Amino acid sequence: MSKKRLLIVTGLSGAGRSTVLHTLEDWDWEIVDKLPVDLLSDFVGHARSDGPFAVGIDSRTREFDPNELSKRVAEIEGVDPELLFLDCSDDEIVRRYDATRRRHPLAGDADAEAGIERERKLLAPLREVSDSIIDTTECSPAELRERLETSYGADKKPPVVQFLSFGFSDGVPRSADLVFDMRFLKNPYWEPNLRSLTGRDRDVRSYVEADPAYGETLDRIEALLEGLIPRYWAAGKNTLTVAFGCTGGRHRSVAAAEEMAGRLKGEDRTISIRHRDLVD
Repeated sequence: MSKKRLLIVTGLSGAGRSTVLHTLEDWDWEIVDKLPVDLLSDFVGHARSDGPFAVGIDSRTREFDPNELSKRVAEIEGVDPELLFLDCSDDEIVRRYDATRRRHPLAGDADAEAGIERERKLLAPLREVSDSIIDTTECSPAELRERLETSYGADKKPPVVQFLSFGFSDGVPRSADLVFDMRFLKNPYWEPNLRSLTGRDRDVRSYVEADPAYGETLDRIEALLEGLIPRYWAAGKNTLTVAFGCTGGRHRSVAAAEEMAGRLKGEDRTISIRHRDLVD
């Protein structure tokens, strides 16, 4: 029986622990932050058996003792433990705390520099025994995610592209990242034999496809999306919602969403379709 993968994420406050944990969670890791050290073994025992999991532990964790943490982790049965230490320059940590207007957790009544110095001394034993050290001084959140992918992204789920149809009469969906207005196309609603049908029906789709502007427009949208989607993934976005709208959300937008979903299928992404204004 293979051992569970356990990643302990620690390091300096302000160095990016939350970004790491959120990224791993997006990749379907089981995550818990600031878990009291004495509950670590219980958490591992109750964690699901089909995926990796990570625990965030730092100087704010209850019962935190850097000299004992490695020993306790080594005593847990059935896991393959790793220790990831996040480091960062003092000046950058000060800048980050200034930007968020938060007090460093170990500063007490002193300034952030004093808190950082105390924390470095406290965490020195963990840094020495870490399996990996990432210095985030010059890393944006997106760049940090890229660095994590090599070591921890092998089991992540493929990103999702959702194609969403809607009617402008009921408003633009707030979840949409990109919106394409299809109201310039000939409207099947004005054809009595098509009015009761939807863009899922072959007759409606044939009618919409017969519009000279339809094919050319979808070709351009396809080319645009093929160029943009990798950039969204690189920026750390795991779900992209592409919305197509028409007047009522039943004909043109539905046909376009169905068509584009078929065009954009690929092994590197999961495709989903939702028609907001259709009642099945």
